[in-house]
Amino acid sequence: MIKINTDKAYLLGLIIGGGVLKSNKLQISMPYKKWGNIKINPQRGGQIAEDILTKAKPIWKQIYNIDISYKIETDWKIICDSISNQLKTDLDFLGLLHEGEFRHNATLEKLLPFLTNKGLIKSFISGIIDTVGSLADSHRRFPSEFQIVSLEFKGKNFVLVKNIVELLIKIDCIPDQVLWNHPNQHSGYDRYYKPWKKGFKIRVALDDYLLNCSFVFEAKQLSANENKKLQSQNKTTIGKKSKIEGRTTLHIDDNSEWLPEKIRGFHFIHFLHFVSFFDINYPNNKIEKIIDFEKYICPFTLLTKDSKEEIKSIIKKEKYLNKTSYKYINCNINFLINLFDENKHSLIFGNTENDGFMINLILQGIAYIIAADLNVKIKGKRVLGNYLELIKGHKNHTINIQIGIPNKGTCLFITSPKHSALTGYINDNFTKKLMIFSTSEKKFFRIKEPTFANCVKLISYEKK
Repeated sequence: MIKINTDKAYLLGLIIGGGVLKSNKLQISMPYKKWGNIKINPQRGGQIAEDILTKAKPIWKQIYNIDISYKIETDWKIICDSISNQLKTDLDFLGLLHEGEFRHNATLEKLLPFLTNKGLIKSFISGIIDTVGSLADSHRRFPSEFQIVSLEFKGKNFVLVKNIVELLIKIDCIPDQVLWNHPNQHSGYDRYYKPWKKGFKIRVALDDYLLNCSFVFEAKQLSANENKKLQSQNKTTIGKKSKIEGRTTLHIDDNSEWLPEKIRGFHFIHFLHFVSFFDINYPNNKIEKIIDFEKYICPFTLLTKDSKEEIKSIIKKEKYLNKTSYKYINCNINFLINLFDENKHSLIFGNTENDGFMINLILQGIAYIIAADLNVKIKGKRVLGNYLELIKGHKNHTINIQIGIPNKGTCLFITSPKHSALTGYINDNFTKKLMIFSTSEKKFFRIKEPTFANCVKLISYEKK
């Protein structure tokens, strides 16, 4: 049996958030990079060094009889050349004594019973925040009017993320968003996007965190205070309702062996869908009220953009696309924009007004082709700024854009001689036939891959 006070809870948070154990040596990485770069911000860098020496070091000595130092590489690192028997005993008892990176393997199953009050939970979360908590602009979900603290995790430790979300809820820091390391979250539109493994992000309103918790590192507290000044009023997620809208594509990696077996093959429409799957008691979870999940899904790619050569390669590899025939029409941009202005949710080139291809995604594909062909307002495959304004500003340029209408409800092919886009067919009745629901919970399901034989014949193809 061990005893845990607030100082020990804080150190365990540091270890689990950023610790790497190898050959009895402990190193705690704090991924401050640009935020803590001495050359960019020497005052902040000096404060971080002072925090390590005057705040963290005495706690390590008192609790675990360990002397720590630090070094600066790409990240800041707290260094311990040899862990003490006291620390080894605690880690062993808590099931945490594993070589390697703690956050990749750690779960809090044995620790949670010892975090018996909010004070201990807050101290533990402070340790997590001082390692993986980000206040950088690049991790904002909203403009500067809504400041957040973002907890960043690599890898596929869904259970640890679940544990931390539950602890945050217990101290009234309701996450505004939990971005799970899953293709349905990192590539909700593009079925074929491969580098989706971008990690987890737990985003909490800065005001909620400052009200209920604290930063041990003065450098982070000062940075939080600077960020808070950018808000004209307090922002909170307490009582805030989450919107569940739009669709997610059936990604080629929905069933990837990289994913933990428990969630492998399941499809998720929103971060709250994961919250329900892991049985987290999240306030006002709208997922519980959804019965028509097919309205939030597309079994084909929603929008894939690339060079014409790469899109042709995708079509060749995807069996139902390879068998699809296309009839081409010239792209009438004025017609499409007028249709969008009438109803931005319009479906076109289908058999009825309730099936077809999404007008907003067709226009986004066109905007990409224009931007990529002209090399204007584009970064990678991302169109910069308002895509409609880009289309309207360049629609008279001599770009030959054609739309390929498929003979079956698979994907619309939008192309110029250089660049192309695919956007998927929407038909809720067809999608529903592909869904296999869990026998125990009707809100969890898998999606079968469409076959060309089962895809819907399109009247619009015959008419062209």
